[in-house]
Parts: sequence; structure tokens; C-alpha cells
Amino acid sequence: MKKAFVRAASGVASLGVLLGFVAAPASADTDCWWDEDSCLADEYDFADSVTSVKASAQTQVASRSSKVTVTIKFDPPAGDYSFDDPEAYVSSDIGYSSAYVDLEEVKPGVLRGSTQIDNYDQPGKWWIDYSVWVDVDPALYYYDWDYASVDYAGRFTVKRNVNLKFNATPEPAKIGKTQTLKGTVKGLKGTSPWSIGYSGLKKKVKFYFDPAGSKPKRYMGSTTANGRGEFSKKFTVTGSGTWYAKFEGGNQYITVTKSDYVKATR
Repeated sequence: MKKAFVRAASGVASLGVLLGFVAAPASADTDCWWDEDSCLADEYDFADSVTSVKASAQTQVASRSSKVTVTIKFDPPAGDYSFDDPEAYVSSDIGYSSAYVDLEEVKPGVLRGSTQIDNYDQPGKWWIDYSVWVDVDPALYYYDWDYASVDYAGRFTVKRNVNLKFNATPEPAKIGKTQTLKGTVKGLKGTSPWSIGYSGLKKKVKFYFDPAGSKPKRYMGSTTANGRGEFSKKFTVTGSGTWYAKFEGGNQYITVTKSDYVKATR
């Protein structure tokens, strides 16, 4: 365990003053001229000095291997100081996944470190915990160290990646005829480190059409993909414009949108 440094009183000089043999300095603070320790700041509290604890993005995309960077910003102590192996942990709210983060001070007031989240790590809410031991200047603080261990200091969300393929056919299309929108929507598998790849999502896909010119984009309808992630929807061609397919990922997957411009002829 680390030492706790407590500065001693000013020895013979202080004793002499107390016994009346030595006069107190005229300029000294009357509350602490006889004991220099009482003139020092009581302690440096790292946890109270922290201004933010964040991940590199509020939503991390778990692909085969996705980097997460944790940054802790704080108000540094006065004088000289140093850290002894500061560290953080990121962990799933459900508790199935976690990762260690080795922190280092990249500049005064900023601790930073990175780790990896893999495709099999649990999606959803994740928390950031940290533990920090800091040694501070004993000439400025009564206690020359502080240890802080804080759980749930920050949070972010992990979502799995999505592969959305989309095509509008035929191209060009004739006004009044049928336009078919089709494609596949697949999500990153997350069963184990050996299960790498994507599998079909039996989920809803929404369609939007943005006509050429000044008319606004509008919602056209939706369909649900089959177990292989395949989807198809037919619409009547009204003019040239851009079709959009949108998969709203929800809590587990990211939201993805793909587009395809189609020129319409008569």
C-alpha cells in the first residue's frame, strides 16, 4: 500500500515560539505561524477534480474489432504530481462483456487510453469505471497522495454493425410502370469469437422517395425482410428521383440508409 505523507511540525523553532524563547515572525498568518502544516491545503481530491469521463463516440460500432478510447479530463493539482498506473474498465450493463483500459496522461489534465470491443461483445448500454492513484506535492498539500475509485463515471452505447444492400430496378424506369426496390439487410453475428460474419435480419426496412426538383422527400412505405435478410417492394413510377432504403437498428444494431437515383422516362 502507498504511504501517506504527513509533514512534521517545524521542530525546535515551533517549540521555541510556544515556550516564549523565539518571537513569531511579524508577517506570518496568526492562524498558522506556529505550525506550517495548518497553512497547507488539506488534500487533493481527484474524483472532485474530474470534469468529464467520455468514450470516443457515444455509440460504438462493434465490428470484428472496434477501438474504444476513454478520456478523463480533470483539474490538475497545484505543483508537481504524478500518477501510478491509472486504469479504467468498460463493461456491459448486463455484465457479460468488459475490457481493461490502460490510461496515461497525454497532457496536463487529460488521461486517455484505448481498448477493443469485438463482434461478440454485448450490445447495449456500457459503463466506464476508473481507479487512479496520484502523488501530489507535499510542500503544498497536507496529504501527499489521493486514491479514487469511481464506478459508473461515464457511459456509452455499443451497437452491432449492419450490411445493407439496396437497388432500384429497372433503370431507367418508365412513368406509370412498376419500380421494384430490393436488397438485403444483414447484421453482424455476435455469438462467439469464432462466429465472424453477417446473418440475415428479419426486420423492417422503410422506403423514401426524393423527387427531382423542389418537392420534399416523402415516406413511401415499408416491408419486412425474410430470414435471409432479403426484402422487396414495388411502387409505381411517378418521375425521376432518389429512392432511399432505411433500416432503423434500434437498441442492438446501427441505423443504416442506402440510396439509388432513378431516371424516369415516358
